Amino acid sequence: MYIDEIDHAVLDYWKNKEWTHNLSQFEQELEAIIEKCDIFTDTITTDHIHDMQESIRNFNSEKDKIPLQLALDQFEKEYIQDALQSNQFNKTKTAKALDVSVRNLYYKMDKYNMDRGAP
Repeated sequence: MYIDEIDHAVLDYWKNKEWTHNLSQFEQELEAIIEKCDIFTDTITTDHIHDMQESIRNFNSEKDKIPLQLALDQFEKEYIQDALQSNQFNKTKTAKALDVSVRNLYYKMDKYNMDRGAP
């Protein structure tokens, strides 16, 4: 896939949108759009914005159907995975970044069946 253009209507949409979380929110939205694109996509259009918004609406309606503990566990697992990746899978640095003991980090990695080795 090689996206080489963004439609002016999309740029106008992004310029006029209120970004509550600034750059991180924009990055997440752009990543969500790109993930939905197929290999033939070369231009991001307003259709992609609408598809992304529909996916968010579907996700929000689905998340109400899962138990709170499952949602918390999913979030915690992804959060730990992101921290591990950010720290090049160094467990000591990751534990320090998460403000937990290395032992607690290993416990949670075992809980979520995460590989203790490097990727």
